[in-house]
Amino acid sequence: MNFYHVISRQILPLLILAALTLVGCEEREATFIDDGEEIRRYLATTEEGQELFRVEGFVPTDPYYVGTVEYRDSVIDYRRVVVVDQKGFESDTLTTEFETDVGKGRIAEVTVQDRWEVQVTSYGPDPEDTNVVFHNRNLMRHGLFVKVGDDARPYAGWRLWGYNGDTPLTPANVTITREDGTTFPGDPTTYSKQVYFRLYTNVSPPVYVTTASGEPRPYQTNAAYTPIDEIPLVSNGDSLQITSEFLTGLDRYQLAVYESDTGFVVKAMTKELLEDRYIGTVDTRNNNPRRYNTLYLQQIRFSQQDPEFVTHQGWCVPFRIEQ
Repeated sequence: MNFYHVISRQILPLLILAALTLVGCEEREATFIDDGEEIRRYLATTEEGQELFRVEGFVPTDPYYVGTVEYRDSVIDYRRVVVVDQKGFESDTLTTEFETDVGKGRIAEVTVQDRWEVQVTSYGPDPEDTNVVFHNRNLMRHGLFVKVGDDARPYAGWRLWGYNGDTPLTPANVTITREDGTTFPGDPTTYSKQVYFRLYTNVSPPVYVTTASGEPRPYQTNAAYTPIDEIPLVSNGDSLQITSEFLTGLDRYQLAVYESDTGFVVKAMTKELLEDRYIGTVDTRNNNPRRYNTLYLQQIRFSQQDPEFVTHQGWCVPFRIEQ
């Protein structure tokens, strides 16, 4: 056996080991986690994501009445845009810290914007009273996500912590009353913006971004949130009374969309005479399979100068059903 053959027998295993090491490195690099995509997948596949950010049921086709006028809605076009804002990642050297009951984690704010173009047909007592207008209905819901687990956990450790279903056009005092007389808010005026901190990651251990006095600098989320574990509980089939007191009399009518035993329905709320107050009662679904549910409340305004011009604002009021 010559010298070169001996050397080759000694080097060959080393070359194979080196090649396997390189392949292993390439495989690890291929498992890159896209946090934004994991959060979008969370919205699309989890119970709370599908139910709190659902698409179906917002524009029922069954008729509804405002006074003696019959209305019917039909969708002409629909679009959804999901924006994931991973706070603090405008720089590779920054991360975020948010306190939860299971520890601290990074945060991301998610905006889910749904837009419907809706044809609204109204039918008066006479055939010539039939009228058609078009509404652009925009709903902007927000979610606060916290990464409380590592990349090996489902959805790379991200969990939905807080929810915001959008707001009315004007300041309001919307109250929802259960059958037992207890109440919960019907708009996000009681929600709070959440405080988080930023840390520099180009040092070990990471250090906080600080104020001039050297204290950790607090930051606030863009939206205000209610924790999803504090979303109000409602009994199966409960009747809910909605009361809204607006500061102006500009609203032409207000609507409530909810899920009943017969499916999603629209109900016009009643304006009390001489008062800027709307009231209405809705009967929720019996044997509800959804843990998370929403009432979709809407303000409809017509321009006094141009009756064809409609201002529409809708928002979601979340509630939970004990399963």
